[in-house]
Amino acid sequence: MAVTEQVTILLKAKDEASKVIDGVSKSAGGLSKVFTTTMKVAAAASAAAVGSITATIAVGVKKAADMEQQVADIASVMGMTAREAEPLKRLIGDLGIDPTLKVNATEAADAIQMLARNGLSM
Repeated sequence: MAVTEQVTILLKAKDEASKVIDGVSKSAGGLSKVFTTTMKVAAAASAAAVGSITATIAVGVKKAADMEQQVADIASVMGMTAREAEPLKRLIGDLGIDPTLKVNATEAADAIQMLARNGLSM
């Protein structure tokens, strides 16, 4: 094989290899952009999820505090201590989740409080 043929073969090989390397580099650059965008979207979604969970917990804590106050109010109307009113708290919770009733726990507590104001005892 002559030197010219060897040089021609080497140049063609280098040219072909350069095309492949350029293609891989462009693909890697595109993947990098996709990865960066995906990470930004995932970070935003995570932040939104944490915010939503925090808000849900805050609402739950407020509802629990409101229920505690409502049970304390019922106990006061009935002339009972908070300890004596514990069964009412469980009853209200049970009424609030009973699928056959169309009331939530707050409405059940309101009804029990109204009954207590009208003379119903434990």
